[in-house]
Amino acid sequence: MLLVTGDSTFWLTAEGGGVRVRGVPMLVARIEGRFKELYVTDDDCSYYDAVFVGYRLFVRDLLSGDSTELGRDTTVARLAREYGIAHPDERPLGPDDPENDDAAIRATSDLEIVGAHGPYLSYEHHLDVEASEGQPVAHRHASRRGVLDARTGAPASVAALFGRAAADAMISSAQAEWRAARDTLLAVAGDTAASRVRRALSAFHFDPTSFTIGASGRDPVIRFAVPVSGANPDLEPVVLTQRPVAAPGWWQSVTEELPVAPGEAGTWASGSDTIVVRVDGEARSWSVAFRRGAAAAQPSVRVSSAVERVLWLDGTVTAADRAALMRAFAEASGYDGERQVAALAPAAAPVHLASHDRSTASPPRFGVPPRVVGPDDAAGREHPRPRIRRGDTRNARQDRLRGRDAALPDAMRHGIG
Repeated sequence: MLLVTGDSTFWLTAEGGGVRVRGVPMLVARIEGRFKELYVTDDDCSYYDAVFVGYRLFVRDLLSGDSTELGRDTTVARLAREYGIAHPDERPLGPDDPENDDAAIRATSDLEIVGAHGPYLSYEHHLDVEASEGQPVAHRHASRRGVLDARTGAPASVAALFGRAAADAMISSAQAEWRAARDTLLAVAGDTAASRVRRALSAFHFDPTSFTIGASGRDPVIRFAVPVSGANPDLEPVVLTQRPVAAPGWWQSVTEELPVAPGEAGTWASGSDTIVVRVDGEARSWSVAFRRGAAAAQPSVRVSSAVERVLWLDGTVTAADRAALMRAFAEASGYDGERQVAALAPAAAPVHLASHDRSTASPPRFGVPPRVVGPDDAAGREHPRPRIRRGDTRNARQDRLRGRDAALPDAMRHGIG
């Protein structure tokens, strides 16, 4: 079986009284019966005095090896084109040219994959534009969430996913929650702080397309996130209350990958096989045990991110599929040697995934190391980038965004309350 966490995929195989585990920094999904890899690369159009780095999102079919582009940033690309027209004598930086840390313009965008449910990807998008005085580009920081179809790259609406009636009810409820939150903030601010709170709130505008899909146990939920756009770099989308929704027909394929009950820990079952995950709160890690039939559960691996999905390699997985997965894991094993796991794990000696170095004062933005982008993947245009474009696991990405989906007053403290 494959265990998919926030920053890696682990292949567990019961063997010789133990469990063989191999982990790689790769995001694997099964879409319409085919195994896919999802990854994001840089689209770097920088000049020496102007940094322009966008993103490109790809899905790679592991059986054929072909990659398809699902989407790319357009704002940063447009700014780069405008800069090139205004400065015809400057040449774009080459792949090996150093970046100017004091560039007059710096425009970057991120796309973080925060969930995969069937053919639908939930993401968070960030845009940061900064410029020194006198530049024609204005400061801007924007962030929002959304869902797209991994088969086509097209955005998905709540109505398309869950039906018009359910969408109308949830959108109306979310809008009412947002209005109530704004009114409460203004009421508690008092006369002296009211103007400051109003200015901060003006950066937020409810958008029914800014949401992500999640699960409570095996039941679907959605979470709206009010997008933000303004000059303050510290503001992030305000995440509203989780809303349950009736499972549509396409959710059936998702159910098989989810735990049988909600919670950070969980139990996954397929036939007589069971995966049991427990949380170690002090170490902030998750221990995984495998049980076959009535036998005792065998500790198998300890991971630094929550297990989000389990892909069972049952009789529906062909020999060609397994060979494709083996090739993909072999390729991914070269992304970063320190984070790989490949060992036999007897019951008394679980394998531990190497954790982050916690000695640095400023943690890296991404928890997954860079990969080498081949010409067959992305036309050879991209610079190395993390395969999984996610925040560092120390920054609460390992808990399915719960760290940033705090209660509304906490989520709005930064720059508003």
